[in-house]
Amino acid sequence: MLTGKHIIGFQQKSTTSDTFQATDPQTGKLLPTHFAEGSAADVNAAVELARNCFDKYRNAPHSKRAAFLEAIADEILALGDALIQRAMQETGLPKPASPANAAEQWDS
Repeated sequence: MLTGKHIIGFQQKSTTSDTFQATDPQTGKLLPTHFAEGSAADVNAAVELARNCFDKYRNAPHSKRAAFLEAIADEILALGDALIQRAMQETGLPKPASPANAAEQWDS
């Protein structure tokens, strides 16, 4: 589900009340979700968290890094059609064959 907030660390937040909306390029209509504009504070918080995690991640065994990235991929694929539909609305691109087929292409 789209909330329009930034995910910084494990928290969804926005430090500004300024928002924007995506536009469907095929219709010119605004899409319903309002997204928070990022502030310097948001960027600084994300950079600080990334900086604090970088050495631990860099020094982790390749198998742990791979598992981490695969977990992220699984979460993205679990969004299924909702993510695909939104991407289609924002880009005007056609629907791909299927998310399962896309995942299979990367597994081979």
